[in-house]
Amino acid sequence: TTWTYEAQLFDGSQTGNANRLKIRSNGSPVSVGYTGTIAATLGSGTGFYVSTSDGMLYPWNGDIAEIIAYSAVPSAGELAQLEQYLAAKYGL
Repeated sequence: TTWTYEAQLFDGSQTGNANRLKIRSNGSPVSVGYTGTIAATLGSGTGFYVSTSDGMLYPWNGDIAEIIAYSAVPSAGELAQLEQYLAAKYGL
């Protein structure tokens, strides 16, 4: 088992799936495949699949160690600081 840190950025003020939801793994963007249109607000049961380089779609399968919530989408600098913090905290 390999540990990773993930950042999932949701911005309901944007239009289009790719602008509303962005996912990063270990500091790198992840290609995301969507089932339907992502609403401006998300509730429970909202799902997505991660599309990998082998062309397969995989549902989220893992544990969540920590959730950090912002009142606005973090800037690129804030996101870099957050990723560095998580990597150091969890020894990644």
